[in-house]
Amino acid sequence: MESKKSKVLEFIRNKHLMVISSTTVNNFSQSALVAFSENNELEIIFGTFCTTRKYKNIKHQSKVSLVIGWNEEKKITVQYEGKAHELEGEEMTSSPP
Repeated sequence: MESKKSKVLEFIRNKHLMVISSTTVNNFSQSALVAFSENNELEIIFGTFCTTRKYKNIKHQSKVSLVIGWNEEKKITVQYEGKAHELEGEEMTSSPP
């Protein structure tokens, strides 16, 4: 039987865009459409410039939520909630599969 993790991984590997929601210093929510990648541990990796709203928001408050994909037939999305952090050092040179 296929595990939940492998089903999620298979679903998101066929997607290239996600919506990330973050919170401003004034506690307003902001969402943005971004390209992403993932690794086998279901960690989501995306890039942004340090001048963007999402970057500034994440530096202030690391809690984010993500929505990935849409299966039109089955009405399925993958939704994440967690903390984002800026990659540093060796993390930056490791590339997702």
